[in-house]
Amino acid sequence: MKPEIFSSADGEHAQEDFQRWQADNPTGFYINRKTAARGMLHRVGCGHVGKADDWDPEFGDVARRAKVCHRDRAALLSWPEQEGVAVTLCADCRP
Repeated sequence: MKPEIFSSADGEHAQEDFQRWQADNPTGFYINRKTAARGMLHRVGCGHVGKADDWDPEFGDVARRAKVCHRDRAALLSWPEQEGVAVTLCADCRP
């Protein structure tokens, strides 16, 4: 199964769709695209973005940077290899 990607560039409901994905996949993982060549791996619920139910609108659009999501960590980490994206691990949630 391919990862799901949520990006505001692809539609106005990307943020809501990402938040719903988090709620439906509480043990999942996501890569936050920092740039086209860099990303950071997080666990669902990481404080950098927050859980699906505690998002603060003051924070802004969380999908302005694409979120590449998967329930399986190993499956998700095959994606950046194919796309040429360097991924670092979040020091807070320690995925």
